[in-house]
Amino acid sequence: MATVTETARTQVVQHIVRRTEEAARRAQEVQSRVIAEAAREVFRGEVERSLQQLATAVQAASYRRRLAWEAWLTHAATAVMASAATWVLMAWSWGR
Repeated sequence: MATVTETARTQVVQHIVRRTEEAARRAQEVQSRVIAEAAREVFRGEVERSLQQLATAVQAASYRRRLAWEAWLTHAATAVMASAATWVLMAWSWGR
């Protein structure tokens, strides 16, 4: 009877050890997946925020560049029109 009891006790302890190790391994895997997913979410949030800031800066620079180009174009058009008006007046005065 003592031998049977000892064998049963040994098997029970081994079973408990195996189950505990399996549970610990599963918990570690789940925890690793959760940590990895949380890290991806944080990284994704940081990247999205940085990309949004970059896009805003690029749009602002593009807008400023367009405004500068329009201002230059306005000045150039004014100079061309003034020159054309001068030529017309000169041609008209020579023709008289």
